[in-house]
Order: sequence, then C-alpha cells, then structure tokens
Amino acid sequence: MRHICTILVLALYVAGCGSGSSLGADVELWVEGDLSRVEALQSVEFTVRDAHLQPAGFEIYPDHRITSEWRAMQLETNRFEFLATGSLPMKIASLRVEEGEFDRVFLRPSSLEAKTTEGQSLVVKNVMEPIAAQFETDGATVRILLKMIVLPTSRGDEDISIFAQDTDVLTD
Repeated sequence: MRHICTILVLALYVAGCGSGSSLGADVELWVEGDLSRVEALQSVEFTVRDAHLQPAGFEIYPDHRITSEWRAMQLETNRFEFLATGSLPMKIASLRVEEGEFDRVFLRPSSLEAKTTEGQSLVVKNVMEPIAAQFETDGATVRILLKMIVLPTSRGDEDISIFAQDTDVLTD
C-alpha cells in the first residue's frame, strides 16, 4: 500500500510538472507621436485598422503582409489623435501571449487625416511598417511604446508622411 501511495504521489507530481501553465505575458501597445518636424501642423488623426505582434524567428516581407504567425492584438481604441501641442502616450491594444520571444510590432492605419493650424486638410502618406520590439515573456506585463514621427513629404501627391520611428520595451 505504501508503494502504491508513493507511485501515486510521484505520478501526480510528474503530471503536474508536465502540464504546468506557461508564464506568458500581457502585452500592451502604447503610442506617442512627434509632429514637431512639420511647420504649422496642428494634428494627425490615426484610425486603426489592426495591430499585431510577431514571434521571433520569422521573416517579414517587402509588402508588409500579415502572415499566419503574427498574433492579432485586441484593440482598445480604433482612433487616436496626435496634437502639435503635445500628447501623452496612449494605450492602443493589448494581448495575452504565450511564453516565448517576440521580435516585431505592426500598427496599421485604415485612414489618416491631418490638419494645419489654419484648418486646412493635408494628404498623409502611410509609411507605417513592422518595427523591432524585441522581448521575451516571463510573466511580467510588457509595455511597448511605439514612437511615430510625421515628416514633410518631398515628392508625390502627399503633403506629409507618418512613420514608425522607434520602440521602447518596458516590463513590470
């Protein structure tokens, strides 16, 4: 009987070890914008199409397509605005991810609108593309701050262009 109890305890211990839940992490996507490089620009409104995270070890394509390994994030807002007078970072999306390493984040707009200080509309060129945001999950919340910049456009029909400039990855 003692051997049966010992075997049962060992079996439960091994089963518990094998089925342990992965730590994973909550990942939040925050944004901030820099409009200071375009004279007389008042605001840029960004309507969000979607936001995605890409696990490590996968490639990106020149056309920036979203392939099956990308993880779709849950949008917390579908629209945000950057102001020339300054804007605080805004939380845009979040996702609970499995344990592992991640390489990139991609925030895609469905539309972009800009206004000058005179109230005129500007044509905005979408130059958003996947950008490095490397982290490994360990159970702590991960906050990705996506820094976007707006620059004058020197050719084409657009007046200004919006780019993913940089990211900061912070954990609790």
